[in-house]
Amino acid sequence: MRTEYRHGERTRDLRAQRGWTQEHFAEVARIDVRTVQRLERDRTAGAEAVLAVAVAFGVEVKEQVETALDRQRIKSEDQRL
Repeated sequence: MRTEYRHGERTRDLRAQRGWTQEHFAEVARIDVRTVQRLERDRTAGAEAVLAVAVAFGVEVKEQVETALDRQRIKSEDQRL
C-alpha cells in the first residue's frame, strides 16, 4: 500500500523562503522538475518524494508530513463551513 500526502503549499513556502527556483530545488532534492511542479500544485506525493523534500530542506520528515496533514484537515474543515 502506498501512502500519499498533499503538501504543495508547504513545499512552495519552504522553497520561496530559500529563494530557490523549482529547477534548483529539484537539483538539490534529486528529483525531477516535473515532480516539483506536481508537488507544488498539491498533487499527491509518495513517501520517497516526501523524504527527498524533507532532506533538501533540512526538516524532519515527521514535520513535513504533520504540516501537510494539518493543512489538509483545515482545508477540509473550511470547506464544510
